[in-house]
Amino acid sequence: MAQQKRNEAAKKSGAGHVFAVIGKVMENATVEIPEAMIERQIDSMIRNFEARLAQQGLKLADFMKYTGQDEKSFRGQYRDQAEKSVRANLVLEAIENVENFEVSDEEIDAVFTVADALRDIIDTPISPELIPADAEGNITQKTEDLVGPYELHDFFLYYALRWGFGPKKVFRLALYALGGRYERDFILKWLKNFYRRFFNQQFKRSCMPDGPKVGSVCLSPRGDWRMPSDASSALWRL
Repeated sequence: MAQQKRNEAAKKSGAGHVFAVIGKVMENATVEIPEAMIERQIDSMIRNFEARLAQQGLKLADFMKYTGQDEKSFRGQYRDQAEKSVRANLVLEAIENVENFEVSDEEIDAVFTVADALRDIIDTPISPELIPADAEGNITQKTEDLVGPYELHDFFLYYALRWGFGPKKVFRLALYALGGRYERDFILKWLKNFYRRFFNQQFKRSCMPDGPKVGSVCLSPRGDWRMPSDASSALWRL
């Protein structure tokens, strides 16, 4: 066990060193990035975003209309990220050409082994960690039974927090994007449940440990989120 922990620590330390070196190289790199490369990267990022919207049943034009953006302002918010991405790719390509890296068959097989493990984790239903499994090892309570389908819950959370939309607007968006998969009353039921639980569970966030910020939504009291533990959901009910 001790050796395993030392190996894991060494891997983390090594990975951290690699990222630190790459970051330092990027800072010192004097690369003139052609505008066309940045624009192509922005196009690629927007296509990816558009594909994610399509999975929710939304069109990019409708999204920009709902959020009050035009094409120029929408593209502008991707510019810094696109420039960093292009710069990183150029730096990494230059390093690869100089060092002449090669990947062995064993390293490729290891990647597929990790991918299989990750798929197995993804396929496992999420459940409250303090509720034990039954005698046969089956999960006794699934979180999705309490909060509703995750795609609905994440949809509500994203548009309520990231864009600050009220319940009625979130409901209209959900009907437009997901109405083909869920009935109107079903969406409304879980939206009401979302707001009720979101306010009732705030006291847990107030004492949550430090954690990473993923994406553009953060609920850490030491990060972006400020909310009293005794806040009421009365004004947010449909």
